[in-house]
Amino acid sequence: MAKSILLKNIKKINEEIIGLSKPPEIIQKLMGAERHLINPSNEVRKALPYAYIVYTDKCFLILARFLKNKKEKRRSFKEELESFIELYNPKGYADFLFFVGAFNRMPINGPSMKELLSWRFQKYEPIDAILSDSRGLLLWEYQFDNLLKYFGAYEWKRIMEFTIKNKVTFPKIDPATADRWQTLLFLDNGFMNSSKYRELMKTLKFTDRISMYDVMKERRIDYARYPDFKAAYVLYTTLKNG
Repeated sequence: MAKSILLKNIKKINEEIIGLSKPPEIIQKLMGAERHLINPSNEVRKALPYAYIVYTDKCFLILARFLKNKKEKRRSFKEELESFIELYNPKGYADFLFFVGAFNRMPINGPSMKELLSWRFQKYEPIDAILSDSRGLLLWEYQFDNLLKYFGAYEWKRIMEFTIKNKVTFPKIDPATADRWQTLLFLDNGFMNSSKYRELMKTLKFTDRISMYDVMKERRIDYARYPDFKAAYVLYTTLKNG
């Protein structure tokens, strides 16, 4: 793909902040099932009455984030996308899957895409292989799961027992009956909110110098989530085909 075409077609991407109290016309125009992403419950709407949305000229939604107010400072999707294309010359769908995933996890006042991709971390080939599809960053829950699988079934049993004993609040999930995916949510949430969980991560050693704690501290932007496959494909095809 020619960089010039990608940059030219950025004009086909729109971004704006909308109020949700009286949903604007754009919500009705968004394609099909995408509308529900910016049609929250009344409870959510009261707490977060605005949404920052990114969508194409054909009204396919790429991203939606709820906001407390219209003046919340945040990085521009289009500006970060332009910077990403200029600096890293993306070649295909996987590159845009990375971009959307990284942007979605960037805190409101967090690092720019250029800054993210300049992060330096300790190298270890198994970790680098597991995180190779996100340029060494920890973005997605399956990567988190694969990192933990490195330690085998015995350590997973220990993690499960620890999770049951040291609950970190997570709505509607009971640690005693949690499945593997739900336990990953506990661990990810626990890393952010519990010193006990961070200490647990320090006991999971890849090498004498690198623990699971180091990986999460150095390579994790925000909570691990599912890859944004559909949004990335919408972005990719819009930029590629115009």
